[in-house]
Amino acid sequence: MIKMLALDLDGTLLRNRGTLSQETVKALRRAVEKGIKLVAASGRAFASLPEEILEFPGFEYAIASNGANIYDMRSGERIYANYLTLDSVDRLVKLAREKKLRTEACVGGIPFTSRGFYDNPRLDGFPESSDAYIKDTRRPVDDILAFVLENRERIDCMDYLIRDREKIGGIREIVMEDSELYVTSSAYFLIEMSRAGSGKGRGLKWLAETYGIDGYEIMAFGNADNDKDRMAYA
Repeated sequence: MIKMLALDLDGTLLRNRGTLSQETVKALRRAVEKGIKLVAASGRAFASLPEEILEFPGFEYAIASNGANIYDMRSGERIYANYLTLDSVDRLVKLAREKKLRTEACVGGIPFTSRGFYDNPRLDGFPESSDAYIKDTRRPVDDILAFVLENRERIDCMDYLIRDREKIGGIREIVMEDSELYVTSSAYFLIEMSRAGSGKGRGLKWLAETYGIDGYEIMAFGNADNDKDRMAYA
């Protein structure tokens, strides 16, 4: 018997404009009626989850920031956290400065980005359609790398945004050498980094074991590299 649905959001549960279709709503409601727990499993930070998901009756938990955080969605309480190590933060900031990498970071479940990118993401080659998403989900700071260092003891995760397909491969190789990092991607231009031991799969395993649910009692859905470990666990 399936007791839990672990659902990726962008590109899986949500439509392109970040909403649920009526058919999906009906299916989720049927699951809830059967007593199945709904879990949002996303690379997004908790504060950037869509309101439609946060307010949907039946979503009990959120695995956010690629498993770096887990939240009780009914209370909004963070019930699990796995911060980046101080050394990893320092290394990622140093690399970003040396290679001039567009960087974002999540602190306390909130994603932060540089003010220049927030004001005009098209300067980095992002389409006009990205404007609303970035403004809805990010908080701008004047100097993102300085901000990261000021909060280095509580960084949930960091991202590099690199649209140059040749450059991103070399950067990925560098960060993959850091044994203290879990590195994944939900889009070709993203390198997403959290502490080793993170990942949606690890987060799902922690959640399932905490609440007495076996892996074979979980059904998982996803569409990207950062979903593989979670789907393998289920």
